[in-house]
Amino acid sequence: MIGFYDNGTKGDPCTDLDSCMTSLSLDRTGTDGLITSEFRRSTGGAPVVRWPLNAADALLDTDGTTNYEGTVHAAAGYRTPVWGVQGAATDGTYFYFSGTCPEYADRDPNDPATADLPYCIHWAKPGSAPHVLTYGPPLIQNLSWAPSSGRLWGINERIASAPGVRSVFSLDPPN
Repeated sequence: MIGFYDNGTKGDPCTDLDSCMTSLSLDRTGTDGLITSEFRRSTGGAPVVRWPLNAADALLDTDGTTNYEGTVHAAAGYRTPVWGVQGAATDGTYFYFSGTCPEYADRDPNDPATADLPYCIHWAKPGSAPHVLTYGPPLIQNLSWAPSSGRLWGINERIASAPGVRSVFSLDPPN
């Protein structure tokens, strides 16, 4: 490991300046960067942030004398109204989010049956309302955009105690 992110002490609240990042995606749609999102179980408004990478060493582009130290300033920041976001990626035009499907947003997150509900892949241009692109397996997380193939990839976090529960998937979104 060449560096780490420190967002405070365990139990500290998530804030706009100290977000609780829960997903990470490499963004190669222009200048390389990282996309992070924050999980909020029963509400929207979670931050989605693009962090710049240094072209010379592919590390976070800090204000330090080297990219091994210092502070990284976000290149862009957004909020998504999607509930339960567990993954975010961009193709340079649209952002894609894995999260709760709208028709299940009012379900009790502590109800064990909630874990078996499908998740949705939502998509939106920055500043526009998201729409459901497709349904997928429960608890989709960590999306990634592959510019070379024009495909979105993802995985879900289910424990593979039964066949077909854990999945890796790829989809070709419409233009």
